[in-house]
Amino acid sequence: MHPIVPLPRFALCHACCRDRENQPHHKERCVPEDLRHLAKTGQTIAVRVTPKASRNMIKVEDGMVRVYVTEVPENGKATRAVQKLLAKALGVAKSRVALVKGQVSRDKVFVVTD
Repeated sequence: MHPIVPLPRFALCHACCRDRENQPHHKERCVPEDLRHLAKTGQTIAVRVTPKASRNMIKVEDGMVRVYVTEVPENGKATRAVQKLLAKALGVAKSRVALVKGQVSRDKVFVVTD
């Protein structure tokens, strides 16, 4: 089993949203840039998913990655949305982010592959 690494706390806005007074908060672009250090082959990432959220977003709370997606939890739509958003935050292709555990659960474990 791969070790699950605790994550640091960080600001949640994308570069386009840093100046909150002048820029609107974008739904699709609100992903943290600080997850790029986890983009190592074999790295596992445990996430807690909230489907049907008001916007797509990733938060790190007390070392746990929380992923909010607007998709409904039907036929794997929310899981695919989480995979896409997580890959974007990691800076890798979505084909490199594989689901290891939690196909139909809110608690999921992803691994970064080759």
